[in-house]
Amino acid sequence: MLLVSIPITSFPLVEHTIGGDTVSPLALVPLVFLVAAWLVPKLVRGESLPSEAGPLLLFAVIAISSTLLAQFLPIEPYKGQTVLSRSLRGLATLGIGLSFYLCASLICYDRSRTLASMRAIAAGGLLALLWSAAQAWYILFIEGYIPPLLNQIHRFVSVRDLFWDRVTGMAFEPSWFGNQLVTLYLPLWLASVVSGVSAFGRARKLVTIEAGLLVLAVAMLLLSRSRLSLISSLLMSAALSGYGLWRATGWLLRLGCRSGRTYSTGRSRGLQLVLLLVGIVGLAAGLVGVARAAIERDARTSRLLSTPTQFDSIRSENPYETVYAVANRATFAERLVYWRAGFWPFERYPVLGVGLGNAGFFFEDGLPAYGHQLVEIKNLLDPVNPNFPNPKSLWLRLLAETGLVGFSAFLIWLGVLAAGGIALAKRARGVDRVIGVAGLLAILAQVSEGFSLDTFALPQLWIVLGLLAAAARRQREAHG
Repeated sequence: MLLVSIPITSFPLVEHTIGGDTVSPLALVPLVFLVAAWLVPKLVRGESLPSEAGPLLLFAVIAISSTLLAQFLPIEPYKGQTVLSRSLRGLATLGIGLSFYLCASLICYDRSRTLASMRAIAAGGLLALLWSAAQAWYILFIEGYIPPLLNQIHRFVSVRDLFWDRVTGMAFEPSWFGNQLVTLYLPLWLASVVSGVSAFGRARKLVTIEAGLLVLAVAMLLLSRSRLSLISSLLMSAALSGYGLWRATGWLLRLGCRSGRTYSTGRSRGLQLVLLLVGIVGLAAGLVGVARAAIERDARTSRLLSTPTQFDSIRSENPYETVYAVANRATFAERLVYWRAGFWPFERYPVLGVGLGNAGFFFEDGLPAYGHQLVEIKNLLDPVNPNFPNPKSLWLRLLAETGLVGFSAFLIWLGVLAAGGIALAKRARGVDRVIGVAGLLAILAQVSEGFSLDTFALPQLWIVLGLLAAAARRQREAHG
């Protein structure tokens, strides 16, 4: 139930229960039952955790310590919120994220459960893709008209209406849907295809199930028009292509050796690098073609690329905030303003930060002057608006709320998981190799996506990484 319900990020009943927070995934409901009836009793009985959980638990201790110390900082109430209320909310979201991760890493202790989990994830992804395809029909062929009935159906799973020009899946908005695709679904299905292993059976031809899901997911990602998620998908594709090119060049050299040619180790590596560079140039040319096609359909990017011809006039009008003015041409200035404001509390408290949930108290102090010109920022500053500011970036949030100490612990955790993923991709077979490759792709995507979403409470951040920890543990136990 938890894995199938991942696509629903703002379930109305959950949103109403937890007090109007748009981050209200349906997966919270089965998670509560899992934690109460399974996870807590198992931990009480002394269940050991994967070693990969160590840095994450260290991060949690640092975050809790920072949040407790924040109660003594000179922070005034803002928008009806106090440090205590924001701290409790921040700790709750961290607890939710840890629960997702621990459930995934402990429940999937053997391969059969991992395969069952992959099938459940695929089922949820298929539902979201089919619903997105229904939206795409109206966007592409009915000139963006969304019938009221479609919105009424969507309102059963989301607190927000559909977008007339972008598919949103079952998520709150298209960027959240794009985040789901690149951090959960695409990594698993890409890894299954390149590894030739399906979650639906032993026959290699069954990989066509994941291949079909992959094609549909890429199409829906393009129609979501989430720019950062598209960049994340290109990073994953480039990483896989680079690895494939490296293997292909090695195969060509070995083929040459069979024909009678011999090369020294140094010369072989040199030739391999040359062939790899040639392949990268060809790949880059293909990506440029894809980018140009995307630019023709995205007015925001087209405006940004036309900036060089108008740079002098932009700079003369905004001599001290040219970067924000340029970003505004691509409707990106708001995000830069959020990031700058989110960096301000880190500048004041760089060691341990200001505690979970508390970066927004410093928003107005860190706001650049250009932000006061932007409609979204002016609406957020309106005292009548109850929405509380946040950094809009996981990385800025970690720096602001847990300081360098917490930020470093979180990066160490990702590094440990990446090392486990590399080991699985090199030495494991079957489903464990799929999880290793998927984990590496998910980490790569999350590095990029961390500049967009800043919450711990969405399950897609944790599930693949939990599966990765479980698979790495299995491999260590299997090899003593």
